[in-house]
Amino acid sequence: MKYMLILFSAFFLVACESESLDDLRPAPEEQPIQNPNDTAGTDTTGTNQPTVSFARDIKPLIEQKCATSGCHTANANFPALETYTQIESSKERIKARAVEPNGGMPFSGPLPQIEKDKISTWITEGAMNN
Repeated sequence: MKYMLILFSAFFLVACESESLDDLRPAPEEQPIQNPNDTAGTDTTGTNQPTVSFARDIKPLIEQKCATSGCHTANANFPALETYTQIESSKERIKARAVEPNGGMPFSGPLPQIEKDKISTWITEGAMNN
């Protein structure tokens, strides 16, 4: 019986010595690469390219919330916000009125934070026509 206990103990020690602590720890979850200029949270590529697109993000937002009938269209309130040139030249006014607290725009109510972040990021990234 004494020999069986010694043999079992030796087997147990040999079996455990080949494992490292790294083998016992769970693998860490992969985190997406974050672009430090990405305040809108849209870039996980780490390419440091613009994260907000005028065509994809800004123009549809402006069309839906600002350039609506009776608001910022060519035949309504100044400034008209229908083209890239109009929107780009009014970017600071848009930021002051729609992004900053108590800006008062749009009349339908404050933008969700993610939309405010997209406008701010687009401006920070150079307000490109992309």
